Amino acid sequence: MTDILKFNDAIEDDRIVLKFGSTRIGRYIKDPYTSRTCDLKKDRSSSLSSPSHLSNPNVLNFESLMAEAVLKYDEEERRRFDYFLEVPFPNPDVALFNNLYKKFGATTPIKRRWFRADIYFPNLGAIIELDSEEYHTDLDIALDNAKENLIYEYFGIPTIIRANLASTEKKENKRRFGAIFKVLRNRKLVEKPIILYDTVINSWNVANEEILRFFPYIESSVSNYYTKHEDLYKPREVYLNYNFLPEDLKISISRNSIKEALINVYKRIKNVNLVITGL
Repeated sequence: MTDILKFNDAIEDDRIVLKFGSTRIGRYIKDPYTSRTCDLKKDRSSSLSSPSHLSNPNVLNFESLMAEAVLKYDEEERRRFDYFLEVPFPNPDVALFNNLYKKFGATTPIKRRWFRADIYFPNLGAIIELDSEEYHTDLDIALDNAKENLIYEYFGIPTIIRANLASTEKKENKRRFGAIFKVLRNRKLVEKPIILYDTVINSWNVANEEILRFFPYIESSVSNYYTKHEDLYKPREVYLNYNFLPEDLKISISRNSIKEALINVYKRIKNVNLVITGL
């Protein structure tokens, strides 16, 4: 269980549990609404065999063009581009999901037990969504933005591209795919893409115990912290208001070492410029 494991192993084998960041995932998840157990293998198999998936031009064109693109690489190099279709990720925070869904344009909450990523590249630590806003309703766009924020925040996996390969023109699809493959080719390999590493996580938590307590106050503001796809991975400013903190954290953040540690960790991990106001 200490070796790098493919996502598919966890979906197929109910004895295996994988860890992304601090979040566990395996074949079974607990339904956050009913507490019943859901079988992600069954859900994914149903999705992959559905007529809508099997006839989806986005998927068919992607798989054909990807197979053609990696032909020139040897077997080891091809493994960089291993991918899985329709990968389920459990909804880690039901309340936050609906807050984000509303923030991005929806008016009525929905029940979302898990999300499917169109294409997940474990070795590149990236997701591609095969769609385009021009073919999506406002509710589809709201769902995509909410899903993307949660998968990035809880699993640490960015959605690097939203693409449309459903053109009726083969030449146009090839041009669009060329832009996708260029981004994939330039991504660095993830050192340990899917692995259990409790000791690393626990040691980080111990070393950063003083700043961990601030994270919920920084990340609880939907309007402040979460944003649309086009802005999520860019350098951006996020604000923490000193006046909204409990007294013990007000005392703690008055120390320059704590302020610097918070600012540094958000800059390094999230490419976020944390601005502390009210001091």
